[in-house]
Amino acid sequence: KNTTISLNQRMSVSNALNQIEDGLKDSLNIVHAILCFWKSEIILKTTIRCILLNGVIFIGSIILIYNGVVPLLQLVGRKVIPVGQDDSNFPLAIKIVQSTVVLAFETFWVVPLYVMSVVMNNIWYYRIANIAFELHHGKKVSLDAMTSIKEVIYRGLFVAIYTLQCVMVGMLIPYVGMFMSTVLMCWANALYSFEYSWSMQGLRFSEKIALIEKCW
Repeated sequence: KNTTISLNQRMSVSNALNQIEDGLKDSLNIVHAILCFWKSEIILKTTIRCILLNGVIFIGSIILIYNGVVPLLQLVGRKVIPVGQDDSNFPLAIKIVQSTVVLAFETFWVVPLYVMSVVMNNIWYYRIANIAFELHHGKKVSLDAMTSIKEVIYRGLFVAIYTLQCVMVGMLIPYVGMFMSTVLMCWANALYSFEYSWSMQGLRFSEKIALIEKCW
């Protein structure tokens, strides 16, 4: 009996390692992605839009404000009102101006742009996934409208509660909390990695969760 258990354990470990190897090969299969770009102009253009919005406009503006505008304000402030090397002696007025600029930037630029990027990314990601799936697997399987609405609500609640759980684990559990939170977020990212493909196959959200629990 012990020999059988040991053999089963070794087979499970072997299967897990094989799945990890297959996953790494798929994730590094650049040729597959290039073929998608080559076969579909829509995928290429949509990917470029994603890069421009997220990489250039969103991240670029954050880098500009914190590495360009804020240091410039500090430099101008020191030129106008000379102070010593110790920032604790920096005039209160300059600090208020700097804080106001950063707050205004985050309120009227970062937050609206982030919301817009989430909406646009969901649209673009779905478009890319839809076309890529049809290129390699044929037509997708669609759920009826009522089921789709229920799935969206269920998924939204699940992701919100799960994300809150990850944050609370990281904050409240000493020493190993951040590690546990990272592991939990890896589980969520595993779901995101396969969710579009599974959606195209017509799987419900509960079935996706069951697959993650079984294979991850």
